[in-house]
Amino acid sequence: MKILLATHWLIPHVGGVWNFMVQLKQHLENHGHQVDMMGNSPDYKKIHIVNQHGMELAKEALLPILSAKLASAQVPELNAHPVITNYELERYFMELSAAYFGLESYDIIHTQDVFATRSLSRVKPKRTPLIAHVHGSVAREMMDHFRNHPEMGISEGSPAWRYFPSMEYHAAMATDITIAANQWSKNILVGEFGVPENRVAVFSVWI
Repeated sequence: MKILLATHWLIPHVGGVWNFMVQLKQHLENHGHQVDMMGNSPDYKKIHIVNQHGMELAKEALLPILSAKLASAQVPELNAHPVITNYELERYFMELSAAYFGLESYDIIHTQDVFATRSLSRVKPKRTPLIAHVHGSVAREMMDHFRNHPEMGISEGSPAWRYFPSMEYHAAMATDITIAANQWSKNILVGEFGVPENRVAVFSVWI
């Protein structure tokens, strides 16, 4: 099979999600599969498929059309706070890049975070299974960040606060299955963000 591993985060990188992707790629290739890896470039200026020479798209090429389409007059909810605007802009960079690269040749798409999941779910072929791996809770991390930085003016219940739980929910609902890193992560998705339990599995180490 031909498999795409995708993340919103930068690749290659030291540690974290990148190491997991490399190990998973090696494991899959040892079993005869072909694997590509898609994500942000180390300088965050482009989206690229890191092991496909020349397969990249500069964000500056997409910025004019996105700035026009995502203007306040067009989508005021996405401009309710700069945090929302920034994350949505980055999400659309990945979505449009994936559409530009083309996803038709992949038998499975395996995303590594909620942003990549949401982006690719909107442009992938309907027949292509989408599996998401949740390595942690972005919403929980952002809530802690907002609490620790009251100067940002983001309080519980505000649009920017609600954005991240909503992203976790909609990403999980867009997959064929979401794999949580552990039972704690699954409990958050199900208990706090309202994802149906049967849509979330807990990761187990392959042999």
